[in-house]
Amino acid sequence: MRLSQQLQTAGYPDPLVAEPLPQPMPITRIIAQQGDLAAARRVQLLLGFGEVRVESTGVLASDVTIQLGDDARDRLQLRLTKSL
Repeated sequence: MRLSQQLQTAGYPDPLVAEPLPQPMPITRIIAQQGDLAAARRVQLLLGFGEVRVESTGVLASDVTIQLGDDARDRLQLRLTKSL
């Protein structure tokens, strides 16, 4: 299941997919916009990976921004392999 579909199923009705970051990151960042740490931690639990940060970066108008890192690619490939 695609990440955007997984978020919709979990109750996030309108996930926005933005352009990729110009530099690779080793660890996914789950950014609590406006300091909503509880929302960011819920997303972290849903994904099962990544680190939570409270800062104003990413999509500022969002509640939570997810910046996918290398750990996301590794996890998503593992899920695909297990489902085959």
